[in-house]
Amino acid sequence: MSRRVAGALIALGGALMAVGPILDFVTVQSDLGVERESRTFNGFATRDGSYYVAAGIALALLALVVVALWSAIGRRILGSLGIVVAGFMTYGALQDLTSLSGLPRGVTGTAEIGLYAVLAGGVLALVGSVVALFTSQEVPASAPTRG
Repeated sequence: MSRRVAGALIALGGALMAVGPILDFVTVQSDLGVERESRTFNGFATRDGSYYVAAGIALALLALVVVALWSAIGRRILGSLGIVVAGFMTYGALQDLTSLSGLPRGVTGTAEIGLYAVLAGGVLALVGSVVALFTSQEVPASAPTRG
């Protein structure tokens, strides 16, 4: 795989991660009163929403540098940085997803498209960062061969 594939995966993951908190993130329903109440929140209602946006933008910028960078050592450094950032954000999205099952009795939570977008973006950026880490220096098609 090339650095372009790595950059595309990281950029797509970063974009999904940055857009996810703007979308519907979680719906909470309560059966505690006489009526059933339901509210939908975007990602900024959570403590992690702004972190997802910042990390998504940072990953998208990192993708541009990965594509433009010819140095294999530089791509490895940026790939390692991308793994750390995308790994933490994927972990945070998984924490947000699993915390919905720990709500008090009579309250239920349902993940919405925004949370799944952040999770998918984190996974894509993580895969792209691993590809960037292990992508070796590209060899031109007209390289001389020993013979």
